[in-house]
Amino acid sequence: MRRDADTLNCLRSCFKRLREVNSLSRVYRSFRFLWLCLPVLGFAPCASAQYPKPSLGPVPPAAASSAPSGGNRRVTLDVSVADDKGNPIPGLAEQDFTLLDDKKPVKLLSFQAFGTAQTPARPDEVIVVVDTINLEFRYVAYMRQELNKFYRMNEGRLGEPQVLYFVSDTGISGLPSPTTDGNALASALDNYQNSLRPINNSAGIYGADERFQMSFQRFLDIVNSLTAQPGRKLIVWIGPGWPMLGGPAFNSPPPKLARRYFDAVVHVSTVMRQNHIVLDSVSAGLPDPDTFYYESFLKGVKSPYQADSVNLGEKVIAVQSGGIVIPPDFNVSGHIAQCIDTASVYYQLSFDAPPTEKPDQYHSLEVKIDRHGLKAYTSTGYYDQP
Repeated sequence: MRRDADTLNCLRSCFKRLREVNSLSRVYRSFRFLWLCLPVLGFAPCASAQYPKPSLGPVPPAAASSAPSGGNRRVTLDVSVADDKGNPIPGLAEQDFTLLDDKKPVKLLSFQAFGTAQTPARPDEVIVVVDTINLEFRYVAYMRQELNKFYRMNEGRLGEPQVLYFVSDTGISGLPSPTTDGNALASALDNYQNSLRPINNSAGIYGADERFQMSFQRFLDIVNSLTAQPGRKLIVWIGPGWPMLGGPAFNSPPPKLARRYFDAVVHVSTVMRQNHIVLDSVSAGLPDPDTFYYESFLKGVKSPYQADSVNLGEKVIAVQSGGIVIPPDFNVSGHIAQCIDTASVYYQLSFDAPPTEKPDQYHSLEVKIDRHGLKAYTSTGYYDQP
C-alpha cells in the first residue's frame, strides 16, 4: 500500500511539473524524467504515450558524383586546429597529423598549410544566419544589437566578404550581397524590418515538428545555394538550434521516413565536405540543462535503419562538418569573431577512400595532432560509393 501511495504521489508530482512549465524544452525534460521513472515504479511504457516522429519534407538525395566513386576516390579534408582556449594554431607540419579512417591510419596523398599568424587564410565567405524560427522574440532584438556591434568593430572593416540572412516561417530574407564593409551591413541592419515568428509554446510537440521541418529546410536551401560558389564557406548559425525530437520517449520512425532521414544525412554530409562548407553553432539565451543533449548523437549513421530526425540536429551537423559549437551566453558578437578566427588557419589533407561494393558505406574520420592540448576540427566521416 505504501508503495502504491508513493507511486501515485510521484506521478502527481511529475504531471504537476508538466502543467507548470511554459516552454517546450522544459516540457521535454519533464516528460523524459517521467519516462525514466516508469521502470523504477514498476510500470511499462505504453506505445500510446509515445510522441509521433516528425515528418520530413522533400530532400534531394546525395549525388553519387559528389561522393568518392569509381576511379576518382580522392577525399579532401579542411582541418582547423585550435588550443584549449580556441586560438588557431599555425605552423604545423605533415608529421604532426595522423588521419584515421575507421580507426585505421591512412596514407596522406597531399598536405598543405594555409594561413599564418601574420597572414590569416580567412574564409572566402561568411554567412551569418539569425534563426528567428527558434529564437524567442526578446532575444531577436538583442541579436540585432550584437550584430550591429560586431559589424562596427575595427571601424567597420571586415576581413572577409559577409552576408546576413534571417530565417523565418516565411522563408529566407536579409542582406545577401557579400561585402567587407561592416558599416554598410550595420546601417542596412538598422533599417531592415525582418519577419518574426513568435514561439507558440501551446503548439507543443506538433509545433516543434513544424519548426524542425522549417528550420532544416531553410538550412538545406542555404547549403545548396553555396555549392556553385568556389572557396571555403563558413555558416555561423545564431540561435538555439531546431528541435531535437528523439530519445527513448519517441517512436522509432517508420522505414520510409527513416530512409528519408538517412538520405538527408548523406546529402548534407557529402555536399558540405565536397564544397568546403562548415557550420558553426552560436547558441543564444540562458544556459539550459539540455544544452549538451546533441552530444549523444554525434556518431555517424551507418544505415537507414539507424537514421532519425535527431541525426539532422543543427549542433550535430555542425560538429560533423568540422565546425564548433558555442554554448549559450550573451557574447554573440565575440563568438562570431571567434568562429571566423578559428577558421583563419587551416590545413588541407587528402587521401584515397578504400574500394567498396556497398552504396553509402559510412566511414568515420579522426585527425589526431601530435602536440599536447591541440584539437582538430574537420569532417567526422564520409559516405563511400561503389
